[in-house]
Amino acid sequence: MRSWGLAGRADDAVSVANELVATAMRHVLAKRLGQTGWLAFTNSRHAVLCVVSDPSPRAHRLISTTHLTAHGRGLHIVRALSDN
Repeated sequence: MRSWGLAGRADDAVSVANELVATAMRHVLAKRLGQTGWLAFTNSRHAVLCVVSDPSPRAHRLISTTHLTAHGRGLHIVRALSDN
């Protein structure tokens, strides 16, 4: 992030990556032992892209949560920290 001139967004990028990897681990990779996923960061002039891949054919989706919900906040955190 620093080499891209985006050091001020590094904490957000780490949080987004953490939530995406945690979602993949919790919902897919832990159930499919021996299969792998991957994480990549790339940048363009206007954006940093964080991509996490897992072997699931289904897309992860936002679910409704409340302040008492124990799980399901990860993608909400990603949305809040992401510009788009």
